[in-house]
Amino acid sequence: MTKEIKPCFTLGRQLMDFIPIEAGKVRIYACGLTVYNYALIGNLRNYTIEDVLRIPLETHGYQANMS
Repeated sequence: MTKEIKPCFTLGRQLMDFIPIEAGKVRIYACGLTVYNYALIGNLRNYTIEDVLRIPLETHGYQANMS
């Protein structure tokens, strides 16, 4: 069973209902790295953001699929 999530919509400064397209499942797409030179700490940003989104979703009972 999934719990209700109300993310903050910062542009409108209000809480909004989170309604996934497919009940109980969430798909997250994040682009890969674009590395032209040396590796930087900023290159880990995509992976960090994916975890920051995935962990609360799974905690609330959603099946998170990363691609």
